[in-house]
Amino acid sequence: MKKVYNIKKPIFGIDTEFYQTDLTDRYLNAFMNDIAQTNYSNKRYLYFEKGVLKNMTDELDLSNL
Repeated sequence: MKKVYNIKKPIFGIDTEFYQTDLTDRYLNAFMNDIAQTNYSNKRYLYFEKGVLKNMTDELDLSNL
């Protein structure tokens, strides 16, 4: 995924187990609040582990998978 695609709306992958609900309104609001409090410097990909931002990047290198 070295190509940068311009998309109109962001795509999120949300771990609903972390937010302890599968109700979209609840986990989406909680997730967006968490993102708003994080200085991610306009990076395209954010990796969280147990609620802690572990990495952020503009590109994903999947060649080693």
